Amino acid sequence: MQVTLPQVSRSLGRPTDHDIPDRLCDSANRTLSAALATTLRGSCGFLSTRATGWAWFYSVAGPSPVHSSLQHTDAHALCRTGKGTRMPTRIASGHQSRAAKDRMSPKDQLMWRLEKDPRVYPVIVLLVLLDGPVDLPALYAWHRQAARLVPRMAAKVITPRNPFAAPYWVPDELSAPERHIRQHTLDGKGTEDDLFQLIESVAPLPFVPHRPPWDAYLIDGLQGGRTAYLLKISHTIVDGMRLRDMFLRHPLSDMTSRTTASAAATTPVTGLAQVRRTRRSSRLGRWGTRCLLAAEIIRQVADSPRLPRGHGDGVGRRYWGMEVSVTALRAAAGAGGGNEQDALVAAIADGCHRYHQHIGVDRPRLYTLAPYARAPLTRQNPDPVGNHWFVIRMGLPAAGSWTDRVRAARNGAIRAYNPNSWDWFGAGAQAIRPIPGSWFPVVFHRFCATFDFLTTSIPGPKRTAVLAGVAVSKVYGVAPTMGCGVTVAMVTHAGRCHLTLTIDPSVIRDPDQMARCIRKSVLDAVEATTAEAGKSTQAPSPLRCQVQPAEAGTDGHGQTDEHPNTD
Repeated sequence: MQVTLPQVSRSLGRPTDHDIPDRLCDSANRTLSAALATTLRGSCGFLSTRATGWAWFYSVAGPSPVHSSLQHTDAHALCRTGKGTRMPTRIASGHQSRAAKDRMSPKDQLMWRLEKDPRVYPVIVLLVLLDGPVDLPALYAWHRQAARLVPRMAAKVITPRNPFAAPYWVPDELSAPERHIRQHTLDGKGTEDDLFQLIESVAPLPFVPHRPPWDAYLIDGLQGGRTAYLLKISHTIVDGMRLRDMFLRHPLSDMTSRTTASAAATTPVTGLAQVRRTRRSSRLGRWGTRCLLAAEIIRQVADSPRLPRGHGDGVGRRYWGMEVSVTALRAAAGAGGGNEQDALVAAIADGCHRYHQHIGVDRPRLYTLAPYARAPLTRQNPDPVGNHWFVIRMGLPAAGSWTDRVRAARNGAIRAYNPNSWDWFGAGAQAIRPIPGSWFPVVFHRFCATFDFLTTSIPGPKRTAVLAGVAVSKVYGVAPTMGCGVTVAMVTHAGRCHLTLTIDPSVIRDPDQMARCIRKSVLDAVEATTAEAGKSTQAPSPLRCQVQPAEAGTDGHGQTDEHPNTD
């Protein structure tokens, strides 16, 4: 194909005289380079790459003084469709430009690399209990619609040969819900304990290579004719908040649930409004804050937990499910001026302190890690896929009263989550990319082992949600430990907080005792608050705990976006 300058000028509405000014047009240059790229694409891949690069260069060089409406036209979308005519259209050759590929962010790459190590394996597991049987075709239709909301659920990962290039997603032409959803009949008596035992055997299983990394199970055989839906999904597809948004934005879900939860997610954060209105500090001040944070992390690593070694293999996990009223947990947090997330952190800290006393370990200060849904001051994130969490860390005293612990958790969250906060975990995700694959999980595993526990939570709807036409009764989120001994995930739904304890037996020698200590701490906090309130009416049991005897297994917020999301 021959392309001359008069043809290009004619297609742009320019005069065909040979005395066109020298400034002649970035638009003509962009069109000419795009035509050259189209011509060479079919003949030589090497030259095509170079031509595409020049086309990109001209497309971003700057707007043309004439025909400025073309400044947003993609240079790769201009192709020849006839003699002497040109029109913008997408190239259907199957080649994607670098900008068009859905490449993983540094945080996505972090999770993708960690999924190769069974000791870390940071996948998200969601257990949904339904009030009745589910029609399998309806569940298939539900997942097809979910793939439209989250395109990565119908895409697979391509890893480039270049070790420094980021993996990217491409659509899987063979993707179908029928290839991922399995039916299972629950063994035993059909209790929730049996469900947690099933998670222990299902969660560590790897995903099928060269397919979208997610699996689902439709489980029947529960007591009362109920059904369970179990979703195991890669952390590279969505994080906890994006997974929650997928369920709430789904057109087959309850509209009232979606609007209620969306309004709750945009509620201003209590206790941080004044901090968010403050002016940003100077650049020197921000770097000083970062240096102080780095020094605190170094001191924390030196003060890592030194507990008696457990008896696990590093892969198996133990799970416990708890249920507590949102109102009761919020009332317990009100004594220290916090919210339900602060009460959760305080209860776990108290439980860990009781466990340390039981085994004879003196640990005066505890450290926790919590992923928040988004960075400070970021109210909405239009991207429905990937990881956008903002990880905070805080330390709080092990001893003290319940009010002191809640107040310490509240103050720690304000210090770590404010407009001047540094995304230290995101910076670390970029810095550790050159670390070889065999060393990378070890470094990350040892870093997470310096924390006493991890917390994560997801705000759900205040009213009963619907999945595939069936009402949802309970929702449990299972978060990975990633080297830490204890992880607690909280999911709120219809006025109830559903807590899932994940304990690594290789770190905690007596997981049952640790679960009992945390359970006792939550019970004491709720019952003490109820007694102080002087309620005369008999309230329902504030907490339920299911403990299963199995030893092998493995391993998603209150009502504001201040609460962290699943990881």
